[in-house]
Amino acid sequence: MEGLTKIDDLGKPRVVIVGGGFGGLELAKALADAPVQVVVLDKQNYHAFQPLIYQLATAALEADSIVAPFRRILHSQPNLYFRMAAVQSVNTMEQVVETSIGLIRYDYLVLATGATTNYLGNAEMERHGITLIDGQSAEICLALDAWLATAVAPLRRGVALLIDYGAPAANLYDPIRRRDGTLRAYLRHRVHDDPLIHVGRQDLTAHVDVTAVERAAHDAGLATIGITTQAEALMGLGIEARLRFIQADPATTLADYTLVRASLMRLLDPAAMGRFRVMAFGRDWPGAPGAQGVAPLSMFGFRLPDRTRRDQTPPD
Repeated sequence: MEGLTKIDDLGKPRVVIVGGGFGGLELAKALADAPVQVVVLDKQNYHAFQPLIYQLATAALEADSIVAPFRRILHSQPNLYFRMAAVQSVNTMEQVVETSIGLIRYDYLVLATGATTNYLGNAEMERHGITLIDGQSAEICLALDAWLATAVAPLRRGVALLIDYGAPAANLYDPIRRRDGTLRAYLRHRVHDDPLIHVGRQDLTAHVDVTAVERAAHDAGLATIGITTQAEALMGLGIEARLRFIQADPATTLADYTLVRASLMRLLDPAAMGRFRVMAFGRDWPGAPGAQGVAPLSMFGFRLPDRTRRDQTPPD
């Protein structure tokens, strides 16, 4: 047949697998000892471990940590051939696949091109691009946009300051660290993860999607002034100087100072309340992006050291 792409004919039935994702690769490996010729087609020349893509978004991993060339993965399989090509159509009568590099004959064809997320009619999840893996739980505030728009509607010029537990979407819907979501119940200062017991007698809480909050603020006509943590915001506002002032006050007893300092440490502790997210959005505010000659709010002028960076020099 004219136009066939040259691939060695091993005299065995040919299995063409379209797609080099988890399903396609596992099938190709499973056929290693079968009396067949395996041809894998993919429009990329590498396999990406998609569950860890969020780690790239947060700079926790380098790109080459979650991708590997197909030929490296499958090089030890003598009955397998890989071709980088985009599939354009399938002719089931002639049993050929039309690709960007020509026609490829097959005896058995497997389409393993992946899947799209079924949002089950939830427009908000689709709008925000929230995708979950099998068995993962997550929370989304469906009333966020309407609530924020109503809250800032009277604001002609000023700042909306929001403080709560939260994280950017890439972290909040992390399928490994937050597989079970963030919904928690509090009863008598004790936390547990069953919202269906003690109904009416316990507080329920879930983390805020900071990415969704920022998007909703922009939709409401606000500009982002800054997003930080409570610890960084308090340091930027000069909480250290305030503590020294209290300590130097002759009226401050040792017990008073110890209590104030302990309370402040809890507010700053990254493992406790210090990781609260502080989000400021402005309307016609001079510190908002685009304004000239005006410094941003001081609470966004301090940053804790980034201990996740690999290039940091360890202390002496």
